[in-house]
Amino acid sequence: MAQDWPQRTVKIISPSGPGSSGDTAARFIAEKLQQVWGKSIVIEPRPGGDSLVAINAFVSANDDHTFLFSPTSFFISHPHRYAKMSYDRARDLIPVAQLSATTLGFAVPASLPANSIREFVEYARANPGKVSLATAPGMSEMMIDAWIKEEKIDAPKVPYRDVVQAANDLSTGRLQGVFAALTIFQAGLQGGTLKILSVSGSQPSPAAPGAKTAAEQGYPKLGQQGLMGLFASRSMAADARQKAGHDFLKVAADPDIVKRLQTIGQFYIPGDAATLEGEIRKQEAAIAEMAKAIGAEPK
Repeated sequence: MAQDWPQRTVKIISPSGPGSSGDTAARFIAEKLQQVWGKSIVIEPRPGGDSLVAINAFVSANDDHTFLFSPTSFFISHPHRYAKMSYDRARDLIPVAQLSATTLGFAVPASLPANSIREFVEYARANPGKVSLATAPGMSEMMIDAWIKEEKIDAPKVPYRDVVQAANDLSTGRLQGVFAALTIFQAGLQGGTLKILSVSGSQPSPAAPGAKTAAEQGYPKLGQQGLMGLFASRSMAADARQKAGHDFLKVAADPDIVKRLQTIGQFYIPGDAATLEGEIRKQEAAIAEMAKAIGAEPK
């Protein structure tokens, strides 16, 4: 029965590494949610493998006390990347609650002679093959691929198990550009080692003061935002999922939580399970169009 849940420690698996937007947001919520549930909540970061490490761990657990807290952008691109899937999104990732929209930023070293996306494109064209980029897996990578193709620039991508490390390499100049959630750039911004050329979404973000959106700079392909959501196993009873979602959203509505989310580039847009499912389907349609445009083929 829902009123008897949870009966033990709750685990929340995140496909993002420590210090990432997803991991940080999960800890914000868990801090207060465990007071409501009266049980400990363990956050388990499982980065790597294009988010498949975390998803496979979650699906394998098939446990009604284990959740996946993930940006939808991490997994909606999988059908366009892999011919054989280790999980079924509709069957294995059951929506529980929608939390926020993740603002993505395009960051470069502070020393790079570019202060807008247009200037970065011009710099990359003047230095073919010498501009290295990194991005988070999933939709973010496909957005970058579509943008590179449209702008016809030679900018090799460097793969990272955890994109947080890419932000560190960006600050030291080992990379010339990183496209990922704004959270991972905060240390570099505060230290003056990097700058944000653009943010995704329809409005500027408090987490990147002064940065214009990609769309208003004329680059809509870098303007998509990802959704952050909580997912349950198919083994979890429907009434328990409903209770978990209700409690999750109630805690997330705390003004302190909302404010803290804004500081890491998360726009609070709560929604129930049905809302999250509907938004995912819209994103899946959009990513299918993007995959078609860049000629992506599952491998």
